[in-house]
Amino acid sequence: MSTYSETAPAAAVQQEDATPPRSRAVVYDRRLVGTKNFYAGLTVTVPTLFTAYAVFLAFREGVSGLDIAMCLVMYLLTLMGITVGFHRLLAHRSFVADRWVKIVFAVFGTWAAQAPVIHWVANHRRHHATSDQPGDPHSPHLSGSTLSGRIKGLWHAHIGSMFAPEVTNYATFGPDLLRDPDIRWLNNNYLWVVLSGLALPAAIGGLVTQSWWGAWTALVWGGFVRMFVVHHAIWAITSIAHTVGRRVYESGDHARNFALLALVTGGEGWHSTHHAFPRTAIFSTAPWQIDIGGIFIWALEKMGAAREVNRLTPEQMRAKALYR
Repeated sequence: MSTYSETAPAAAVQQEDATPPRSRAVVYDRRLVGTKNFYAGLTVTVPTLFTAYAVFLAFREGVSGLDIAMCLVMYLLTLMGITVGFHRLLAHRSFVADRWVKIVFAVFGTWAAQAPVIHWVANHRRHHATSDQPGDPHSPHLSGSTLSGRIKGLWHAHIGSMFAPEVTNYATFGPDLLRDPDIRWLNNNYLWVVLSGLALPAAIGGLVTQSWWGAWTALVWGGFVRMFVVHHAIWAITSIAHTVGRRVYESGDHARNFALLALVTGGEGWHSTHHAFPRTAIFSTAPWQIDIGGIFIWALEKMGAAREVNRLTPEQMRAKALYR
């Protein structure tokens, strides 16, 4: 069986389009779909089982401060890899970064074990091209307006879409990434990069405690529990943030701002803002809106490692504001 990172459609790299034709949007190939769905099953089940084990262990023996620290630090790094690396830098090119920033944050994002980087970015670009319309890979609004339809839509947006009988066409939605040797290497070595994100907390736990048990519990909390929480936080953006919250800007879809989600996803919960202005690197539009990903980009800019940071102007915000 091919590795997940090798499931890229074989079509040649084509010219980039703002909204590619749907005929080129997906690939229906039994082998590719089977491999994708196999790894999707691992993505859902393995962190879930380990998190259940961690809860059992916590009730029986408690949780050490080191394990909690490992979980929180790895959560932050992985989350920044998704929101700063995969999303704002690679998917939307909302700022320009030094090569080391691109590589480091793409590694952090891969630690989430949500998908190889090119798969993740291509799927996200496809989502924006058809947001909440037929062709959107994970909209919660395409299963009807009845209660059962809404529940089905939320399930599809949160988890079910990963098992769809199709693969987003990389050549259509990620030709720039296919031309990038650094990103191709990370994509093709997906499993090894994911394993490095598990080995790191285990190694730190073992060295600090000088025990195999310390390495094991650090792996459980800093590795699998951290994955589980990151998964559901990011998946909630595709399900909850298109259903619950406030539409602040006109975006042509159901994207909403949800402050609690913004807090736990590094700023991704300002989703109405993001969908109205997908090229902006900073999602917060008010002093009280917390955007940790935006803070990281600001810090990188001050260091000289990021530049051409796309920011909103008051005129842009007024033009799309739904409330005065």
